[in-house]
Amino acid sequence: MFSYSAAEGLTAGAATPEADEQITSRRVKPAELERLIRAGEMEDAKSVAGLLYYLHFLRKLLPTRRIL
Repeated sequence: MFSYSAAEGLTAGAATPEADEQITSRRVKPAELERLIRAGEMEDAKSVAGLLYYLHFLRKLLPTRRIL
C-alpha cells in the first residue's frame, strides 16, 4: 500500500515494521503520483483511492505553501 503525506516539520526516524511488511519511503511530486497511477504502477485500490482523493479534493483545501 502506498501512503502519501502532505505534512510539514516531520523528521525521519527508525521504522518498526511487522515481520511481513516491506516499506520503502521516497518523496515524489503530485504529478509523479498521477503518472504512477495512470501507468498502472500502483495497483493497490486503497492507495490509489486515497491518493486520488488527496490530489483532486484535499490538496485544493490546503494552504498554498507546499513542500512538494
